Order: sequence, then structure tokens, then C-alpha cells
Amino acid sequence: MPKVAMLTNDLQYEFTYKISKSPEELEEKLTKFNEFLNGIRNLNHQVIHLQLINDPNDPAVQKRYKNREGGLPALAGRPENQILKTISHPSDIVVVKGRDTGFYNNDLDGILKKLGVNSVIVTGACKLMFVFKQRQLMLILEGTMYGFQVMAFLLLP
Repeated sequence: MPKVAMLTNDLQYEFTYKISKSPEELEEKLTKFNEFLNGIRNLNHQVIHLQLINDPNDPAVQKRYKNREGGLPALAGRPENQILKTISHPSDIVVVKGRDTGFYNNDLDGILKKLGVNSVIVTGACKLMFVFKQRQLMLILEGTMYGFQVMAFLLLP
């Protein structure tokens, strides 16, 4: 049986607007999504949360968010950058990433290989298909380049 890991992408408090701006709707969607994650956990597969933490000194980050009204998002030390407590579980692993990609400049590949994972499911919150293409597509392509079978599951608003 293949060893599977579920990779969640950017499911942090600061980005919940991508799922819903309504607190009630957000809670409903996250409850259903957590039931899905619990199913993955109950099959003894690993859930790994990719947490975006931007480096404010990174020129690429400065350029990308230059005209953003709220300033730089996802900075270290902010409580709104924590993984959503409603989907987090003690058995989950959190991997910090500094770019949209999940594999760049961290040990995600090593963690997956140490766990014996050969298939990954990529998921995350997206309001528009363009955002899915931009962020999760990079993760899907990288996972394939690193030798994993990759599937995608999109949490839509």
C-alpha cells in the first residue's frame, strides 16, 4: 500500500479570507475539511502543513508586496500566521516555507523520504483558480520532480 502524505498549503489565520469572509461559513468549511484530514490521519497517513513565513528582507518578497495595502503578509512572530487550530492535530508536522513553493530551502523532501512517503496530496485554500495555478501548481510540479506521485484536492470557497 502506498504511503501517502497530505500537504496543506497556507492554511493560516491570515489567509482565511481565501476560503470565506463569513465566520460561520468559514467554520463550517473548516469543520468539513478537518473531517477529511481526520480520515487521512485514520488511514495512518501523515498530514504536513506548509506554513508561509515571508522574509521582510527578501527583495523578491518586497517587490511582490510593494503596493499591498496591508503591507507584507505572513511575517514571523505574528499570531495570525499560525496554522489554523481547527485543522491542526498533535500528530501533524509543520514545515515553514519562505516562498510559494513547498520544497524550496527547507527539509520537506527529507521529511517525506524519512517517512517513506511515495505519494502526496496537495491541498489548500484558494478563492480563484488562478491562485491555485500559481501556488499549488508549483508544489505539484516540484513534488513530481522530487519523484513523488502527486494528486490535488482543492478547498474551494
